[in-house]
Amino acid sequence: MRLKKALYGLRVAAQKWQAHLGALLKKLGLTPCETEPCLYAGYHKGTWILVITYVDDLLLTGGSDEAIYAVIASLRSKLTVKITSDLSLSGSITFLGRQIHRRSDGALIFGMSNEYYSDIFAEFGMNVSISASSTPPSIRDLYDRAIEDEKLQRKLSGDAAKRFRSTLGKLSWLAMTRLDLLYYISVLARGQADPREVHERALRMVLRYLKHVSGFRQVIYPIDESELTFHCLVDASWGSEKSVDRKSISGGCVMLGHICLKAWSRLQQAVALSSAESELYAIVEGSKKRWGSVALSCVLSVGRSCWCPTCIVTLKLL
Repeated sequence: MRLKKALYGLRVAAQKWQAHLGALLKKLGLTPCETEPCLYAGYHKGTWILVITYVDDLLLTGGSDEAIYAVIASLRSKLTVKITSDLSLSGSITFLGRQIHRRSDGALIFGMSNEYYSDIFAEFGMNVSISASSTPPSIRDLYDRAIEDEKLQRKLSGDAAKRFRSTLGKLSWLAMTRLDLLYYISVLARGQADPREVHERALRMVLRYLKHVSGFRQVIYPIDESELTFHCLVDASWGSEKSVDRKSISGGCVMLGHICLKAWSRLQQAVALSSAESELYAIVEGSKKRWGSVALSCVLSVGRSCWCPTCIVTLKLL
């Protein structure tokens, strides 16, 4: 038991570490967001600072390099800290696998590396041998056809099921910066518990399309105070799929100006009896997402001088 404690720590280790780090940031005037507790914001030495924490990885941004490095110096007095990258120096940084690049017009470009896409395609031997498809796949038609096709309902082997789940996880991680893939991932996720032939075929269709659009990146342009409006857009497809007993699909996005804070695509749990009812479910879902993002948007909008920030620093706590 003592050896396992030394190797793996205590069950409350993560909670204790977050509390310790949060206490240090609070002393610097940075408080956690109500809806995003890993996001800290506040004024330090008169400058607005934002800190995103992910266990021992930190991303800092703010109104000036001097204020950011003042926060880093304070953390160094209590922790062992290593600066891994600085956007203002190199023009491009990597954080949690995501690349952030600054263009000459001040816009920030978010995306994953080409190697990440290559690893996904390599799982199915699609790097060279399979051509890309420029047409968005119609997974709905394939799923509907599988209702009466026994071949499509065959269970995958253990290795194939493991590969399906692994690739689906990589696509889910990718979708945080590729919002155009959310619908496909939502539909593919129906086969996560019990993958079958139809799910793998659908996955291959999505990968062929992804191979055509793998160069897409999310771009955030500079934004001024007059554009900081907060709104939510929703839509729903009414009973469009036979394979899920005609349940509708809700989708939407939460916007701060032209910046997308959150997007989703989700199967409705109840069967809507009309298109108006399905739209109502989508509006309710959008309202929940909207109010859940209010605190986050307030945190971001207060630091208006940071849009788009040219000073972003990533840290590694050792």
